[in-house]
Amino acid sequence: MVESSVECRGSFAEFGASVSCTASGPSDAMIDWGDGTLTTLGVGFDGSHLFAALGETTVAVVDVAGSTLASTTVDITPDFEVECELGSELPVYATTAALEGSAEPWDYVYVDDESGDHLYPGDVGYPDGVLAASRMEKVVVGESARVRACRATSAAADAFGGTITWTVSNEWYDDVVTKTRYLTPGTRGTFEGVQPIDVRVDLDLDGYEASERIGLYFGGCG
Repeated sequence: MVESSVECRGSFAEFGASVSCTASGPSDAMIDWGDGTLTTLGVGFDGSHLFAALGETTVAVVDVAGSTLASTTVDITPDFEVECELGSELPVYATTAALEGSAEPWDYVYVDDESGDHLYPGDVGYPDGVLAASRMEKVVVGESARVRACRATSAAADAFGGTITWTVSNEWYDDVVTKTRYLTPGTRGTFEGVQPIDVRVDLDLDGYEASERIGLYFGGCG
């Protein structure tokens, strides 16, 4: 009896990436890739396969009757990537908690024209109203590119469906949760310049999960 074997290089692979395997057995045997694909074994197999499956998948050498002669497993995980378009570099202004009763939970920190001290809501000299604020300098803590739009891509989600959820967090507002592929990250409120947000993107695909967490800077409408 001809000895049968099958071995794949690596027990894990990302969906959309070929997996290299070798196999041997009777010349009339087949390789059952576990995703509905069969390959004639012939004198042996040394090549790669692009799996159309997710999760733990059994790769087997089977005889003409369908009996398993040798097998191994490969765990196929969902592919997942988040790409964001970046705009121009803009200043990042310091923000602080607003006074109770203000329209927004945050406000800017300003610079006193005479002393150079930082002015917070409630301080003497803090601007009262939009006109006064427009005449004063805001405290700048850095500079960063503003985010225009972000897109989550996944060949596995294209093939099998699934849910992509974006959770946008900012220190001044409740989380904003959106189920979509393409998103302009943002929070409630409009900032001049750019302000930091935290974005978590989750893919749920038939019980298989993948996620990314990225720190971005959001400006105005993105």
